[in-house]
Amino acid sequence: MVAALINDAPPPLFTKDVIMKKSNAAGAFNAKVQENGGAEIALDFTTLYLDFARGTLSVAGFVPGPTQPNQGLQCDLSGDIKPGVFPIGAGNYAFYNTGKPGDTSWEAVSGKITLSAVDINKSASGEIEFTAQDPANPTKYAIVRAKFVLTNI
Repeated sequence: MVAALINDAPPPLFTKDVIMKKSNAAGAFNAKVQENGGAEIALDFTTLYLDFARGTLSVAGFVPGPTQPNQGLQCDLSGDIKPGVFPIGAGNYAFYNTGKPGDTSWEAVSGKITLSAVDINKSASGEIEFTAQDPANPTKYAIVRAKFVLTNI
């Protein structure tokens, strides 16, 4: 199922394994993540991205650190970008980076992206909820809940 979702998704705006150093957005993006049934951790992303290129909406937040890839997440919506609820799959994509050495990006296998407001090429706000799995080891998973309010800078 993971492979099917990945193949149906548009290519991500940012390569999952690069280190994000500079924001192109201002605002707030935070998440609560529970990895492998452990304690829930709170993340306040400091490197923020918002992009409306290629007929998609991409939002991403990362916590810069010494590991590659940085801990964070990204989601991409394609199609008619307007407020609404969009299930993961069918052109909508998300991933989570644990930020741990040796881990690859964990792909969303289920979930939804809720876009509450959007001003094309300027701003977007909403929520993201998904379950991600490590494609190299499907027994490793994360439950991700995030909120964002971003404006291009």
